[in-house]
Amino acid sequence: MKGERGLVGEIIEFAVQVANEHMVPEGMSPKIWEQLTGSERFLFKMMDIETTGAKKLDNYQNFAKAFRVAKYDDLMDRMEPNKAD
Repeated sequence: MKGERGLVGEIIEFAVQVANEHMVPEGMSPKIWEQLTGSERFLFKMMDIETTGAKKLDNYQNFAKAFRVAKYDDLMDRMEPNKAD
Protein backbone atom coordinates (compact mmCIF):
# COMPACT_ATOMS: atom_id res chain seq x y z
CA MET A 1 0.00 0.00 0.00
CA LYS A 2 2.86 2.41 0.73
CA GLY A 3 4.09 2.07 -2.84
CA GLU A 4 0.65 3.03 -4.09
CA ARG A 5 0.59 6.19 -2.00
CA GLY A 6 4.00 7.09 -3.38
CA LEU A 7 2.77 6.53 -6.90
CA VAL A 8 -0.36 8.62 -6.30
CA GLY A 9 1.78 11.39 -4.81
CA GLU A 10 4.07 11.30 -7.84
CA ILE A 11 1.10 11.48 -10.20
CA ILE A 12 -0.33 14.46 -8.32
CA GLU A 13 3.06 16.20 -8.31
CA PHE A 14 3.38 15.62 -12.06
CA ALA A 15 -0.15 16.96 -12.68
CA VAL A 16 0.59 20.09 -10.64
CA GLN A 17 3.81 20.64 -12.56
CA VAL A 18 2.07 20.27 -15.94
CA ALA A 19 -0.74 22.60 -14.87
CA ASN A 20 1.73 25.23 -13.66
CA GLU A 21 3.61 25.09 -16.95
CA HIS A 22 0.37 25.72 -18.84
CA MET A 23 -0.56 28.80 -16.78
CA VAL A 24 2.00 31.02 -18.46
CA PRO A 25 0.65 34.58 -18.57
CA GLU A 26 0.04 36.01 -22.02
CA GLY A 27 3.14 37.63 -23.43
CA MET A 28 5.59 35.82 -21.14
CA SER A 29 8.11 33.35 -22.47
CA PRO A 30 7.50 29.78 -21.24
CA LYS A 31 11.27 29.50 -20.75
CA ILE A 32 11.23 32.40 -18.25
CA TRP A 33 8.09 31.01 -16.56
CA GLU A 34 9.87 27.70 -15.90
CA GLN A 35 12.62 29.51 -13.98
CA LEU A 36 10.30 31.42 -11.63
CA THR A 37 9.58 30.47 -8.03
CA GLY A 38 6.03 29.77 -6.86
CA SER A 39 5.75 33.26 -5.36
CA GLU A 40 6.95 34.88 -8.56
CA ARG A 41 4.52 32.83 -10.63
CA PHE A 42 1.72 33.81 -8.26
CA LEU A 43 2.50 37.52 -8.63
CA PHE A 44 2.77 37.43 -12.42
CA LYS A 45 -0.37 35.33 -12.83
CA MET A 46 -2.39 37.57 -10.53
CA MET A 47 -1.22 40.69 -12.39
CA ASP A 48 -2.32 38.96 -15.60
CA ILE A 49 -5.76 38.21 -14.13
CA GLU A 50 -6.12 41.71 -12.68
CA THR A 51 -5.90 43.15 -16.21
CA THR A 52 -9.33 41.62 -16.80
CA GLY A 53 -10.74 43.41 -13.74
CA ALA A 54 -11.10 40.21 -11.72
CA LYS A 55 -10.36 40.90 -8.06
CA LYS A 56 -12.08 37.97 -6.37
CA LEU A 57 -10.26 36.76 -3.30
CA ASP A 58 -11.00 33.17 -4.40
CA ASN A 59 -8.75 33.65 -7.44
CA TYR A 60 -5.83 34.61 -5.24
CA GLN A 61 -6.44 31.75 -2.83
CA ASN A 62 -6.72 29.16 -5.62
CA PHE A 63 -3.59 30.33 -7.42
CA ALA A 64 -1.68 30.47 -4.14
CA LYS A 65 -2.55 26.79 -3.66
CA ALA A 66 -1.65 25.94 -7.25
CA PHE A 67 1.76 27.61 -6.95
CA ARG A 68 2.27 26.40 -3.37
CA VAL A 69 2.56 29.85 -1.85
CA ALA A 70 1.71 29.43 1.82
CA LYS A 71 1.94 33.08 2.89
CA TYR A 72 0.39 34.74 -0.16
CA ASP A 73 -1.27 37.39 2.02
CA ASP A 74 2.22 38.89 2.51
CA LEU A 75 2.26 39.52 -1.24
CA MET A 76 -1.09 41.29 -1.34
CA ASP A 77 -2.29 44.77 -0.54
CA ARG A 78 -5.95 43.98 0.27
CA MET A 79 -7.66 40.73 1.23
CA GLU A 80 -11.27 41.91 0.82
CA PRO A 81 -13.68 39.75 -1.22
CA ASN A 82 -14.20 41.26 -4.71
CA LYS A 83 -11.62 43.97 -3.94
CA ALA A 84 -8.48 41.91 -3.49
CA ASP A 85 -5.19 43.02 -4.96
